[in-house]
Amino acid sequence: MARCPVCGFNVTYPGAERCTSCGAVLNVVPTNHCTNPSCPHYAAKTNFDKTVRRCPKCGALTTIGKQIDDLI
Repeated sequence: MARCPVCGFNVTYPGAERCTSCGAVLNVVPTNHCTNPSCPHYAAKTNFDKTVRRCPKCGALTTIGKQIDDLI
C-alpha cells in the first residue's frame, strides 16, 4: 500500500505508479511553494507541508494546490 504524496489517499492497488484518487505520481516527495511572484514566500522558496494548498501569506495556490486544482 502506498500513500499519495499530494492528496494523502491510501492507494491499495498493487504496483500502482499513480494515485487512484488524484492521479499524482507515487513515491515522489513533492516540494510545495507559493506560486505568486509578488509574495515573499515565493522569493524565499518556502517549502510548505504537502497539505498546504494556499499560501498563508498571500492566499495564492501553492504548487501542490495548483496540481490538485488542475486535476479537478
